[in-house]
Amino acid sequence: MMGGAYRDARVEDAAAVGAFLHERFVATFGYLYPPDDLAVFTALHYTPTAIEKGLRAPTGANHLALQDDGPNAPILGVAEIGPLGLPVDAPADERAYELKRLYLADAVKGAGVADALMRWSFDRAALFGAKVMYLSVWSENFRAQKFYARHGFVKCGAYKFPVGATLDDEWIMRAVIESGEAP
Repeated sequence: MMGGAYRDARVEDAAAVGAFLHERFVATFGYLYPPDDLAVFTALHYTPTAIEKGLRAPTGANHLALQDDGPNAPILGVAEIGPLGLPVDAPADERAYELKRLYLADAVKGAGVADALMRWSFDRAALFGAKVMYLSVWSENFRAQKFYARHGFVKCGAYKFPVGATLDDEWIMRAVIESGEAP
């Protein structure tokens, strides 16, 4: 990413992160949902208050890809990790974490930004003591599935992901966090 910068998200980033995530979710998936369902989902997950709560969580972390290192640089990507919350029967000794979000601006898809955010996700989860990482991905998001498979994720389950009253078919994927996964 030419001229770009990466850093951990801060509480004061909550509004900008929420706006970015809202825009990316609607642009990518908005066509799938009735307007009322979409509005309920985005109001629940992408408000500054919701994002700030996640940024303050001591067992989670968010990382940003930015256009540059300026104080108001546009966000180009966001990765969020946290304790496993997906409906899987992970063994207690597995020490699992979850990649909760990995969103990119269209302009940087294929430019290595997602790879950098994924490496950060594995490294940061390892710092929390995680040995495996889970994620969920829409069953028809083939580009994302291919990307995740390239990083060692394999499908290990499925569930219904609620967006308002709409239930999406989601895959659950799992990867082992190898020591030295990220440079």
